[in-house]
Amino acid sequence: MADRPTYEQLAQRVEALERELQGCRPDRTETAVQKDGGMRKEGEPFWRWNEQWHREIIDTIGEAIWLFDWHRQKVIYVNPAYEAIWGRSAEALYNRYEEWSKSIHPDDLTVANESFARLAATGGSEKREYRIVRPDGSVRWVSDRGYVIRDRQGRIVRLAGIAMDITDRKLAEEALRRYEKIVATSKDLMALIDSDGIFQAVSDSYLKAHCKTRAEIIGSSMRDLVGRKRFNTDIKPRFDRCLAGEEVTFRLWFDFAGMGNRFMEATYSPFRGENGDIVGVVVVSRDITETKNLQEQLLQSQKMEAIGTLAGGIAHDFNNLLMGIQGRTSIMLVDIDADHPHVENLKGIEEHIRSASNLTRQLLGFARGGKYEVKPLDLGAVIREKNRMFGRMQKGIVIREELQPDLWPVEADRSQIEQVLLNICINAWQAMPDSGILTVQAANVHLDSPAVAACRLSAGRYVKISVTDTGIGMDATTRSRIFEPFFTTKEIGRGTGLGLASAYGIVKNHGGFITVESVEGQGTTVDINLPATDKRVAADDRTTKPLYKGAGTVLLVDDEEMVVAVGSQMLQRLGYDVLTAAGGREALQICKRHHARISLVILDLIMPDLSGADTCTLLKAVHPAIKVLLSSGYGLNGKSGDIVKSGCDGFIQKPFDLNALSQKINDIVLSGSA
Repeated sequence: MADRPTYEQLAQRVEALERELQGCRPDRTETAVQKDGGMRKEGEPFWRWNEQWHREIIDTIGEAIWLFDWHRQKVIYVNPAYEAIWGRSAEALYNRYEEWSKSIHPDDLTVANESFARLAATGGSEKREYRIVRPDGSVRWVSDRGYVIRDRQGRIVRLAGIAMDITDRKLAEEALRRYEKIVATSKDLMALIDSDGIFQAVSDSYLKAHCKTRAEIIGSSMRDLVGRKRFNTDIKPRFDRCLAGEEVTFRLWFDFAGMGNRFMEATYSPFRGENGDIVGVVVVSRDITETKNLQEQLLQSQKMEAIGTLAGGIAHDFNNLLMGIQGRTSIMLVDIDADHPHVENLKGIEEHIRSASNLTRQLLGFARGGKYEVKPLDLGAVIREKNRMFGRMQKGIVIREELQPDLWPVEADRSQIEQVLLNICINAWQAMPDSGILTVQAANVHLDSPAVAACRLSAGRYVKISVTDTGIGMDATTRSRIFEPFFTTKEIGRGTGLGLASAYGIVKNHGGFITVESVEGQGTTVDINLPATDKRVAADDRTTKPLYKGAGTVLLVDDEEMVVAVGSQMLQRLGYDVLTAAGGREALQICKRHHARISLVILDLIMPDLSGADTCTLLKAVHPAIKVLLSSGYGLNGKSGDIVKSGCDGFIQKPFDLNALSQKINDIVLSGSA
C-alpha cells in the first residue's frame, strides 16, 4: 500500500493546480497540445482540459481539500473526502464564510477563526485542530492545515487547505489520558517489564515505594531492584510462567525503602505486542497489610474463643468442687469453738479455697464469664488508685500518668477492671528487671468500623487505656501467644500464664478489645479499649456487711448432689427451712405445691433437663412475686446477665461462703434487689 502524501506534498499539488489554472489561456500553442502526449480530445480547449485533469486527481485523494476565495470570502471548492467528513454536500458549503463556519463546534469557533486570521496575516501555513458538528448531530475532530496562494503580484487570492478526520485518534488520546490519570492516582504499584526483566514503564506509586526517580528505574533490571536472591527465589519462577501465557497472582512480604515491610498481593499479566506475541509482563501490586492484620486478628479472636469455651467449662466444674469444700468448711467453722485445735486448719483450707477460686476466676475472666457487678465507672479514679497501690509495691520503677481530665464513663465491674490493670502492670514490671518507666495513659477516642471490624464490635465512643513499659519487648512469636492461658515466658514459679489471658477475656466480656505492640529491646504497649456510656457514675460503696440470719423456706435447685447437700446445710445454719430439687422440672412441681411458703428459689444456671434461664421464666410466669437467686460456677456473662435483668432478682458466684450467701439473701428478701 502506497504511503499517504504529507500535508506539504498535498499543498504543493494544490498550489501547482492554482498556478496552472491562472496561467492557462484559450490561445495556448499547439506545442502544449503535443506536450500532453495527445491525451486532450480534438478541439477541446487546453485550459479546460488542464483544470479537469487536476480536479480528477484531487477528487481521488483520501484527504479533504478545500479552496477559499479570499476576495469573495466564500468556499469555491471542496473534494468528495471533504464532503464525507463534514457530512455536507459541496453546494451546501459553497457559501459565505459565516455560513460555512456554522459547522464548527461552538466551543472551537474562536480557535478556528483566530487560526484562519493568522493564516491570512502571516501568509505562511497554519495547522489547527477543532471539532465540527455534522447535520445529524454527531461530532468529529478535524486536523486542518491551511496555506496561502498568491498571484504574480504577491497578492492573496486563495486560501487552500488539507483536512483529516482525527476523531479516532482524539478518542484514543482521551482514553489514554484517563488511563494515565487512573494510574497516576492509584495506590497500586504498577510496572511494565519486558521479557528480559527490564523496566519499560512504572507508576508514580511504584517510584514512591522504592524511593526512586523514573530515570533511575526505567531501563534498569528488576533483578537489581529487588536483589538477586529474592528475584531468583520468588520473582523469576512466576515471571517465567507469565511469559509463557499464564496470569499469576501471589502474596508475599516485601521490604520497600519508602513503605517499610508490607504484605503485598501481586498480579503478573502477559503483555502482548502488535503481532500478539508476549513481549513483557504487566505488574500490579497492592498493599494488603492491613487486611492481613485484620484476618490474623480475626483468626486469633476465633482461636481465643475456642480456648475460652474450654477454659470456662473447666472453671465451672472446678468451682462446683470448691463449692463443696467451701460449704463444708464454713459449716464446721460455725459448729466449733474458736479454741478448737482444728480452727486454724479450717481457716487454712478456706485460704487455699480463695487462692483456687482466684485461679478459676482468672480462667473465667479469660472465658468471658467473670463479670459480676456492672456499674458506670470512672476509669480515671480506678487508674489513679491502682497506680498508687502498685507504686508502693514496686519501688524500682517510675510510674507516669497521662490521663485526659474528662474521661467518659464506662459500664464495668470495678474489681475486674482493677484485676486487668494489675495483671498488665505486673507483666510490664517483670519485663523491666533493671528498673524502667511505666506510662499509663487514658483518653477518649472515636473508633470507626475498620478499627473494630476484626473484633466484631460496633464503631463509636471508646475510652482507651495504654500501658507502656521500657522493658525487653517481645518477638513476633511470643506476641502472638501472650493471651493464651497458661502460656508464659517466665521461669517456673514466677507465673501461671493466666494474667494476660484473664485480662483479654475480661475486656472482651465488657464489649471492648485489647491489643499489643512490642519491639524487642524497646518495650511493649498494651492498649485497652472499652465502650463509653452516657450513664452517670454513682458513689462507690464497698463496705463489708455482717452475717445475716433469716427465716422462711428456700428452694435450692442444682443438678450437682454435692452442691445440694452442702447448700442445704448452709441454708439451715442461717435459719431457713430447705426444699431441694435436682432439676428445673422438679423445681416447677415443688413450687406448684408449695409456692405459698417459699420465700426464695436458689437456681443453678446450667442444668441438663431444663436450664436455669428457662426454669426462671416458667416460675415467674406462674408465680410473678417469687424471688429467684441465680447461682453458677460460671461468672455473670452476657446470657446470665440478661436473665438477671429480665427476671431473676440476683446472682451469686460459686464457690460462696456463709457470709456471702447470707448477705445476698438478705438483699433480695428484705430489700427486693440484688
